[in-house]
Amino acid sequence: VEELQDIHAIGDVRLPPTRSLPVIPPDNFPLTTMVLNVTNKCNLACTYCYEYGEDKIVDTENGKKPKFMTEETARVAQTEEQLEKLKTPKGTVKIAVKTDPKAFATNVVAVLRGSDPKLREEAVIYSAHMDHVGMRLDGDAYNGADDNASGSAGLMAIAKAFVSAGKVPSRSVIFLSVSGEELGLWGSAYYSDNPTWDIDNIVANINTDMIGRNGPESGAMDVTVTPSNRHRMFSTIVRDSAKIGEQMGIKFTSGDKYYQRSDHYNFARKGVPVVFFCNGEHKDYHQVSDHAEKLEPGKMQRIARLAYWTGYQIALAKERPRKLGRSKNWIEDKTGK
Repeated sequence: VEELQDIHAIGDVRLPPTRSLPVIPPDNFPLTTMVLNVTNKCNLACTYCYEYGEDKIVDTENGKKPKFMTEETARVAQTEEQLEKLKTPKGTVKIAVKTDPKAFATNVVAVLRGSDPKLREEAVIYSAHMDHVGMRLDGDAYNGADDNASGSAGLMAIAKAFVSAGKVPSRSVIFLSVSGEELGLWGSAYYSDNPTWDIDNIVANINTDMIGRNGPESGAMDVTVTPSNRHRMFSTIVRDSAKIGEQMGIKFTSGDKYYQRSDHYNFARKGVPVVFFCNGEHKDYHQVSDHAEKLEPGKMQRIARLAYWTGYQIALAKERPRKLGRSKNWIEDKTGK
């Protein structure tokens, strides 16, 4: 059951049961020996397909040679002998998907109207997902304190700060709490496809997801960010935010492996410049042990303040954010300015 929770299936497919894979698979890269009798493409937002592409999946339907076989897939599987073993698994797992017509999820959206008669038609949108992964089979709850009560608390604190600031910025500011992120970024996908604000006039998205812990990817004064300066979608949003972070003593580290794994991606795919703030994964990621007492309030506050000032600066600026492309470092564009 634990292995099946994160498997992305197309046809009869065997995939690594993990969402945290290296960009280049090592020589001992494991493949699960389970066969999933699933005929339709799923909607899960799995790391494997994001980082390797769906054409890298090993499909052994009807015992035929994998129709998506590539050199990289062959290297992952390592040997023909291993592939043969995969074609004759010891057991079969059949999965049936049932639809509950009474089930629903909700996005919550609020707006602070801008003060400038023209620029108020443009908006900066803050987002954070409110959902998590539910209950374990033994009844224990996945509380999701870091993922993503921390980001949701940050969103509410940022909204309160804007309302309490005394001066309303030129552009409007939207606060979006989305559901269904853990199932495949569903809430933000729905909003970006059916926006309550003209998508062409959403000038930036600032997304907070997992901002409450120190861990292997970020220390107390670090924040994991995407798109980084090495990403082709690096923009003035991230550059200017890095400058703010520098003044706050916050160091930016690359979170590009998360570029497609949280709700900012659904705005990026619509051409909206984005920045994503997080602390990276840790041992309690998607575990029932992700408890509130493990959160670092000081870190949550620092990242929320960073996100607030990043968006406030955009909301006041005369010009829209713009794409810079891969750049020399976090605070300079590719020309060194």
